[in-house]
Amino acid sequence: MILCVSIFSVSASANNNQSNVLYRAGQIDRLENESTLTNRTAKIYAAGKDVIVNKNEVDQIVAKDDLLNLDKSTSEENALNYLVKRETLYNAAKQAGFLLSDNEVNTEIENSKNSFKNSVNYSDFTVYLAGRNITEDEYWVQEFDNIKRNCTINDYLMHIQNEYAKDNKITEWSEDSLKDWQDYKANFVTDLVSSENVVIQ
Repeated sequence: MILCVSIFSVSASANNNQSNVLYRAGQIDRLENESTLTNRTAKIYAAGKDVIVNKNEVDQIVAKDDLLNLDKSTSEENALNYLVKRETLYNAAKQAGFLLSDNEVNTEIENSKNSFKNSVNYSDFTVYLAGRNITEDEYWVQEFDNIKRNCTINDYLMHIQNEYAKDNKITEWSEDSLKDWQDYKANFVTDLVSSENVVIQ
């Protein structure tokens, strides 16, 4: 869901052929999904106190960076940083009681289906699905866990933002208060990630 939109926006700014980029992105995700199904024992790329990052996840992101002609020299490091941040936030959100139930995830999926079908980018979504060689219904089934994780993290960060506003007596966000919040969030996430002491294996 989020992936297709982000690849479309980045590819457009990078002057790539957006249909080809989306189709190839679908192929990358299809190969990753097939690899996960056939190889249950994933190779660990890095690990921390409560976080494990698998090699295939890093390779998947690096492949998409290459597709978008992004800097290869930092793509692996960026992929690792992204995955560690994602898993650390997900763990923190679950520990804080923000894990979505399956029913809540299904509601999010139904809302997303309706939004996508009414979106100007729906045709791009279908190109991505063609590359992935799955139907739209299969996509939502396969993305269930990713959507659950993303929504759980979003709800958790929204809670942190609301608490920040409450503590700082913010009733209406301004440009300055939003900047201060972004700085606070960045430091908050950095501290969480640092506590994991992640080491490449």
